[in-house]
Amino acid sequence: MDKHSLPRSRLGEILVRNGSITEAQLALALTEQARLKLPIGQTLLAMRVVTDEVMRLALGAQLNVPYIDLDRVVIDRSLANRVDRDFAERHLLMPVAQIGPTLTVAMDDPTATSVVEELAAATGFTINVVTSSGEAIRSAFRRVYAEGPAPAEKRPTVSLSLEWAGDLKFRSSPGQPAIELDSSTPGVPSPPQALAYAVMACMAMDVVHVLKKGRHDLRAMTITCEAERAAEHPRRFVAMRLHFNLTGRVDDHVVSRAIELSRTRYCSVWNSLRPDIVFETTFTVHD
Repeated sequence: MDKHSLPRSRLGEILVRNGSITEAQLALALTEQARLKLPIGQTLLAMRVVTDEVMRLALGAQLNVPYIDLDRVVIDRSLANRVDRDFAERHLLMPVAQIGPTLTVAMDDPTATSVVEELAAATGFTINVVTSSGEAIRSAFRRVYAEGPAPAEKRPTVSLSLEWAGDLKFRSSPGQPAIELDSSTPGVPSPPQALAYAVMACMAMDVVHVLKKGRHDLRAMTITCEAERAAEHPRRFVAMRLHFNLTGRVDDHVVSRAIELSRTRYCSVWNSLRPDIVFETTFTVHD
């Protein structure tokens, strides 16, 4: 067997074993790979057979390869001197950290053992492999190898309005998505309860999205939340425990990874609770 054939097909074999693709789809992808001259993972994505999330779930579960979100990692640009630019671009990989003789490298396809061996021989480092999305690796490549960042996209904005409805009750203004909040009326969610609902819904939607994209058999889901608030003002949440109750044939590791992706990468509500958010207030008074 040619030494390059196993690394090129190992990811495909993992995806077949966990039911993400069929043997026929893998065979077609290997044929297309020869024509497109892309790694097998990129070939499968180009064929729209799998999503990037499905590949990351497969790799993390089967190979115990850590996943990192490169969009949130500050990479020392001097690491560009450790790995040849053309090699990094050709194999879609990025050096992300160096500790002594060990170089951590994010790879789109960490099953490509021949690439890892070649990189170790070329650099003299022991290579520690992690994985990230192809797009995140390309973005990091542009930052570190000084091609300049991708064109900045306009940030999406959210504009909402509430009106005081007496006592401690507030309602959304006309033309706004309907919501009512009240800290004193039973049966009407308080602002902290609404926040908990928002976290639950945001993460649940992410989990459904990941599982459905991976074509897993999800038939029903309920989410419960047990949260603790501080006794003293501002009585913030100090603990929040979500339980996802699923009906369907979905492997435990797939659900666990989907929840982790939501918490660390996708859930905008949960990640808006981080302390680095820019928060400003203004006011006007009318006579």
